[in-house]
Amino acid sequence: MKKNIKKIVKEIHKYGYCTAPNVFSKSFCENIIKKLEFILNELKKENKYFGSEKNQVIYNYFYYDAKLMRLAYNKIINNVMTELIDKDYVLISPSARNPRVLSKKYGIKKTSGFGWHVDSKVAEKKNNTLIRPSVNFFAIIALENFTEKNASTRYIEKSHKLYKKPRFRNIKLKSKIMKAQAGSVIFLMLHYGIKLVNLLKIQDGQFSICMDLGI
Repeated sequence: MKKNIKKIVKEIHKYGYCTAPNVFSKSFCENIIKKLEFILNELKKENKYFGSEKNQVIYNYFYYDAKLMRLAYNKIINNVMTELIDKDYVLISPSARNPRVLSKKYGIKKTSGFGWHVDSKVAEKKNNTLIRPSVNFFAIIALENFTEKNASTRYIEKSHKLYKKPRFRNIKLKSKIMKAQAGSVIFLMLHYGIKLVNLLKIQDGQFSICMDLGI
């Protein structure tokens, strides 16, 4: 396992991105999705924030079900983040997300993640330069398959070496679709972005757990 962690960290530093497959079982993912769908429906009924009809978001999902706390800590994720940051890293922003289009309209509600952006801290606003070395990393648990058909997140390989924040969120850039099998964990060190593309044809979406970790 230690050797695998070293390999994951090495790939993250090289490409800014690494997918660790089979971290969670299919049955585990299906069970978590059922819990999240239940929470989502309750939020709709109570007219509480859940994102929008185009991008459902549940912030601090474990607040609604204490058993979901196990998603906030995983041995592999912990070991990778300890290597990337240090043993005193913290969980900054946990959320469950599903960028799918619902049939019912709930009104326009702002959600984060659309357009090219960075989650790293900006060191110098005038030039949009970022802190070196990185102090923020992302771990995404794919609860469903991320495929060409349903994937809505794009990334730019090796953009972590630019250490600059993109000035325009909707600029056209050469990118790749984030793909993974259900149960995988995607580690990100990408500075030049994640672009959450709102594809109107998506119905099934892709449920995932997103964790911003850093110091």
